Amino acid sequence: MIISDIHVGMSGTQDTEYLTWAVNDARNIVNPAFIVATGDLTDSTNGGTIPNGPYPEEWQTYRQILLDAGMDTAFYFDIPGNHDHYNDPLFEYYLAYSI
Repeated sequence: MIISDIHVGMSGTQDTEYLTWAVNDARNIVNPAFIVATGDLTDSTNGGTIPNGPYPEEWQTYRQILLDAGMDTAFYFDIPGNHDHYNDPLFEYYLAYSI
C-alpha cells in the first residue's frame, strides 16, 4: 500500500487522522504486504507558504502514530520528500523519527 504527502502539522487539515486511518483501519481492510510512505511525512511550514521548519512536534507526532499502530522496519517504509528536507540538509529529523 502506498501513501504519500502526509504533511503532519499542516494547518487546517486532517493529516494525523488520515495517517492514523491508513496505518490502522486501511491496513486491516487492504491487508497489504507492506506500506510505503513516499515523502512529505511532515509539513515544516507552520501553516504558511515559506518552509521555516522542521518542527520537532510534527516529527514526534508522526513517529508516535506509527508506533501506536505497531509499524516497524519489516512492514513500513518511509522515504523523505522535499518538505522533510526543509532547513535540514542532513535529514537529521528524518533519521531520528522515521521508521
